[in-house]
Amino acid sequence: MKQGVVSLRALFGQDADILHDDDFQVLLLAGLTAPLGAALLSPLLGTLAGPFGVSSARIGLLMSAFTAPSIFLIPVAGMISDRVGRKPVLIVGLVLFGIGGCGLAGTTTFEVALLLRLVQGVGGAGILPVIITSIGDIYSGTAETTAQGFRFTSSGVTQTVFPAIAGFLVAFGWQYPLLLYGIAFLIAGVVLVVLDEPGLQRTRTDRTAATSDSGAEAFLEAIRQRRVLGLLVVYGIPPAVYIGFLTYISIVVVRLLDGTPAQAGVLVAAMNVVKAAAASQAGRIAAWFDEQIVLLAGANVLLGGGLTTVALAPSVLVVGVGVIMLGGGSGVLMSLYRSLLTQLSPGRVRGSMVSVGESIIRLGMTLFPIVAGAMITFTETVVGFEAAVRWTLSGLTVTGIVFSVVALLVARPSEGA
Repeated sequence: MKQGVVSLRALFGQDADILHDDDFQVLLLAGLTAPLGAALLSPLLGTLAGPFGVSSARIGLLMSAFTAPSIFLIPVAGMISDRVGRKPVLIVGLVLFGIGGCGLAGTTTFEVALLLRLVQGVGGAGILPVIITSIGDIYSGTAETTAQGFRFTSSGVTQTVFPAIAGFLVAFGWQYPLLLYGIAFLIAGVVLVVLDEPGLQRTRTDRTAATSDSGAEAFLEAIRQRRVLGLLVVYGIPPAVYIGFLTYISIVVVRLLDGTPAQAGVLVAAMNVVKAAAASQAGRIAAWFDEQIVLLAGANVLLGGGLTTVALAPSVLVVGVGVIMLGGGSGVLMSLYRSLLTQLSPGRVRGSMVSVGESIIRLGMTLFPIVAGAMITFTETVVGFEAAVRWTLSGLTVTGIVFSVVALLVARPSEGA
């Protein structure tokens, strides 16, 4: 056993032995479902446009329908989890996620599909934020950064395996990949039976403080900090870039480059392999930099360069280069962003703070497909569909990354702060 721990530390750093913690293992398992809301559907979107009888531009609304409820419900889920605990919210979220996802296989009506995605989004609001907050309850310092990196790595594994499976299952029928969402029911059972909720380790006084006037003051004081405010301003941009990739990768590969849904699924899987690997090293990479702003800016540039390369690629092979860049930037950046937010948040309002951040993430993920779809629809009559897709994706991405880097520089702590 000791040799195994040493091996883990050699691979992932000195805090790697947290992988042996039972509660952390259950949280990692629960976290497998959260990324499937977008990643599992990604390689299928081009195919689903036919059965649902909508255009390639409108099919992207299935992504927005999933992320939209979370904008408003994640803060509610965070406040409830601060008051009644993490575990009940997580279980309910998993069950609703499974119901909404599996239900998609039973309809060909686009309006019903959107409604089911809304239900799935309601469930998703109670999954990832609760897991991130629970990790913050258990760990601190570099161990917390490493834990968030491992969580991100596990989601990357999910996004590697399931989209690839979906890309091949769709050849036998578009409904079959959607039944994979049923895994949420199994995981809900494991959480119910096994998880010893980290939040229950807090005292009743801590719980009361989270909803008291002093708790509200602590929340407002934290969110007024320049570093926190600057972080929140850019928090939704990397996920927006990521959802842009998931929404349009099948369209770029299949419609623009004459590829196949299977190739799109493999590329999504490859991107998530790179993302998982990068996230697993986030704690170690962060320790190499005296100033985090250098790392954050570099990861942003890598992320933006990745989607821009995908958007402008002349071949599937070049798309693969962009996928590597995108995965590396995304894995490091989102691990660091989430770790920074939990570390800067007071414990008694951590759930609420993390929920605000996750709501901003869902806002970015919701707006990108809507804005991109509108821009493509508007410009394709002038420049054609292919040019509209390529220049819309690259233009939105570059704009977002430039804004992120500038905002992070402005929010950087001053000397001696």
